[in-house]
Parts: sequence; structure tokens; C-alpha cells
Amino acid sequence: MKTRVLFAMMACLFAGLLTGCSDDEEIDIHMLDGKWEKVYDADEVAEGSVEYEFQAREYVQGTFTGTIFVHDIAAGDTTIPFRWLYGSSLASQKELYIEYENDSGQTERDSYFVAVLTKHACRLVSTETDKQGNHVKVINLRRIK
Repeated sequence: MKTRVLFAMMACLFAGLLTGCSDDEEIDIHMLDGKWEKVYDADEVAEGSVEYEFQAREYVQGTFTGTIFVHDIAAGDTTIPFRWLYGSSLASQKELYIEYENDSGQTERDSYFVAVLTKHACRLVSTETDKQGNHVKVINLRRIK
């Protein structure tokens, strides 16, 4: 009798473990809300800094809003407002879309896979790849507020 009870408990535990694990873990995109600072690789020379501020609460015309603050030692400071949206595309993974105006007044659109998103770190990987299949841009961010 004890063996049957133990077996039933083990079966329930095993079933719970299987249903609790998922390959396509959902990202809570609202964790992106706040200020983030770009983290540079050790071999990269930074002549300033870049901060991203995502406002996940301000929903404007179907998108959220945000601001990029570029602190460049040589060129001075620049503030770039942007709109962003997180959703599905034809790809199996959800994408983060960022839209902003460049220096010429043209609308630029970038799309990224959210590879990592925790309370303290974010890694955005460009959906665009080069001829070798490498991602064109990878942005590592660290939360500052």
C-alpha cells in the first residue's frame, strides 16, 4: 500500500515538473520599463554612454514610448524619442520593434529578439543577420533605475 501511495506521489511530482518546464519561456516585457545603460564589451572603446528609457505604461497610438539618451564626449548629448512594441512576427520568437527618426528626419525601424530580460540585465539581439548568419547588432543593457 505504501508503495502505491509513493508511486502515485512520484507520478504527480513528475507530471508537475514536465508541465512546469517550457522551452519557449514567456518574457514579461513590462520588466523592460525603466532606465537602462548600454554595457560595452571589454575590447570596445566607449567615447561616452548610451541610456535607454522604456516607458511600458505610456501607450500611444498602439505603441509604447521611450527615449534614447546619447552622451557623446566629442559630439555632445543627443536625445532621441522612440516608440516601441513587443509582439509576434512571422518568426517563432516574439520581437521588440523600435521606431525613431534619424538625423535626416527619416523614420528608422529596428527589430530585436529579447534574448535575456531580468530585473537587472537585458540582451537585445538584432533580427537582421549578415552573410555568415551572425546577428548585425547585439545590445547589452544594465538597469540603472
